[in-house]
Amino acid sequence: MFHHVGHTSSFNAQEKRDLVAFLAPYLTDDEGEGFGTGRTPGAPSRWTSGKDVSWMRIRPDLICEVSFDYLQGRRFRHAATFKRWRHDKPPEDCRFDQFEAAVPYELMRVFEED
Repeated sequence: MFHHVGHTSSFNAQEKRDLVAFLAPYLTDDEGEGFGTGRTPGAPSRWTSGKDVSWMRIRPDLICEVSFDYLQGRRFRHAATFKRWRHDKPPEDCRFDQFEAAVPYELMRVFEED
């Protein structure tokens, strides 16, 4: 099952136009592939009011590497930055347990007196 965990907005205008052709072979109408059984993109939010939030389903065969600030639960917090395509990595290896996450230090402990 796949879950939408965030997005990247690090493509310039030309790269976005090029992505249309690049992603075309990955498009599918099969609801059993990609998102659809887990958390999906396109839900209304305070940032999407009045915007077109439609999305197209692609097969989960294409892997990309991103950088990000941190995870909040099982979602990227703030937009992730696209780094590169990973043709060497199978989709099955893209799991949450691959992340090394720093345990947040509780702010209240900073102000506690010894």
